[in-house]
Amino acid sequence: MNEILKVAITALIGSALSALLAPLLRRMRWTRLEAALRFPGQRWQHGQLTVGPGVLRFQPYRGQFRLRQGSTHDLHVLSFSRAPHRSPGRRTIWSLNPRTQIVDLSTTNGQLELAAVPRTLRLIMDQLEPRG
Repeated sequence: MNEILKVAITALIGSALSALLAPLLRRMRWTRLEAALRFPGQRWQHGQLTVGPGVLRFQPYRGQFRLRQGSTHDLHVLSFSRAPHRSPGRRTIWSLNPRTQIVDLSTTNGQLELAAVPRTLRLIMDQLEPRG
């Protein structure tokens, strides 16, 4: 009887700990998302973002075919605005989805623009937030 009670208590404690820690572990893991980046005066570059606290790891695509090309760029984000984001302009509509939203980021490499559909942009902003 004592052994059964010990197993039941251990299982209960393990279940409680996993329920408490699961949201924290989900927030800590890096997330891979699709977006487009552009340094001022340059063209939009589509690719895959791996997002972590304060860091964007960008793997460019070849055109919009989702074939990875070139080296990965690590961008350390210093600040970004959660203010209402702007939509692509008429000239940009050919290279971006019309539903995308654009936000300005300040990185150690300089200012850049990040474009993604609203749901993806919210996920990126949430993952970029520093953990504390």
